[in-house]
Amino acid sequence: MGTSLSPSSSRRHERQPNVRLIRWAGLAAALAILAAACTPARADPAVRTYSVFAQRFRFHGMPSRIPSGQFQVAYSNREAFPFRHEMVMISIPGGENEANVWDDALAKGPDSESDWLHWGEIPEVDTGATKVGVFELPPGTYALACWEAGRPGGGTGPVHASLHMVYQFTVG
Repeated sequence: MGTSLSPSSSRRHERQPNVRLIRWAGLAAALAILAAACTPARADPAVRTYSVFAQRFRFHGMPSRIPSGQFQVAYSNREAFPFRHEMVMISIPGGENEANVWDDALAKGPDSESDWLHWGEIPEVDTGATKVGVFELPPGTYALACWEAGRPGGGTGPVHASLHMVYQFTVG
């Protein structure tokens, strides 16, 4: 004799969700979300990218003339010792040049930074690190400058702009 199920117990069995299927679907959804979150962002190929680095208290790699519009800067700190730099994008008014920024930084220290119109910055880049910033500049004269302070090996020191860590370039 076979066991017969009552009509109510057979309906219960039909209504029960397939737990195994739900678990697999949940796992697949979680993996898809994780894969999307871990995919690195890619630079927009339509946006120009300049690789700029700091070494020996100077900026290297930025062209002296670039076209106006949007661009990216991948900024690296390649000092040979543990140290922090920044890259501040500033305007240079007509009749002035990077030497005016040096002199101002030497005379006023960190307070001189507010004397210059900022167009953005890539802050706190430690030795060995690279950070990326996106900028959009109209035609004009600009400079990259560093107002971090300190000396190699530690301790207080002058702002780096006063040590000629300023690079002038033209947009247009």
